[in-house]
Amino acid sequence: MTSNDKLITAISKDGKIHGYVLLIRDTARIIQEKHKMNIISSSIFLRALAGGALLSGSLKNRDDRLILTWSCTGPVKKIVVDVNYQGEIRGYIEEPNLQFIEGSLVDGSIVAEPYIGFGEFNLSRISAGIGIPYHSVTAIETGEIAQDLSIYLNQSLQIESCINIGLSISEKNEIEVCGGALLMALPGASDEEKKIIGDKFNEISSLTGLLKDNEENTFDILLNKFDLDFVSEKEIKFNCSCTDEIIRKLINSLNEKEKNEYRLADNKISVVCQYCNKEYLFDD
Repeated sequence: MTSNDKLITAISKDGKIHGYVLLIRDTARIIQEKHKMNIISSSIFLRALAGGALLSGSLKNRDDRLILTWSCTGPVKKIVVDVNYQGEIRGYIEEPNLQFIEGSLVDGSIVAEPYIGFGEFNLSRISAGIGIPYHSVTAIETGEIAQDLSIYLNQSLQIESCINIGLSISEKNEIEVCGGALLMALPGASDEEKKIIGDKFNEISSLTGLLKDNEENTFDILLNKFDLDFVSEKEIKFNCSCTDEIIRKLINSLNEKEKNEYRLADNKISVVCQYCNKEYLFDD
């Protein structure tokens, strides 16, 4: 399935700031529909999805991929995002129909912290030709997706960064558009240069408002705002790698007691892919 969603890579004229700008519309709607998520779960999960897409800009090889996992103390419980170099992305939230928590709606937007709470954020990077994936774990300190990703970049990779993720919700409680921007200071950037780009970033009072009011011009507006030059673009699209063969191998690896957990009344075995919510039925 094709998509108009894009991740733009950009760099400052002096080469000191590297950035990514993201816009996902079709992907957001597809995932909301596939997982039958209500608007609360959609709002939180799609921020995580956008964060994964932004970080995927750093992937260098065709077979590289990132797996981001939030293990939460809050009612979200768990979020997983899987994205590869080619821009194919999938994932799930363990609680697709979160109940509203009083006080979590601020300025028309769902605040993630009450639903995520604390816990651990784990990023696994699987690189072509390297047998052992790279794993990095940091604490969930704020419960807000963008802030905790920035903390991860600073603590685990020693990269100073600014990240903002926003989304627009329709009157029908559907995701209209989701997007984000990630700016990272490259080696050699002075404290003054970092402050200037940080100030420009903070001048965006509402990325959600910008997305909603200027969707067709979002990339141009943000690149101009940050004084960044376009480098490249990549299509972002939902795609799940599950197949009959993969699921069948999984079933065959189970013992009889484990198989019975998936067995239906007619003796068929039913397995639902967590990443795309597709059901597979097999005769034992």
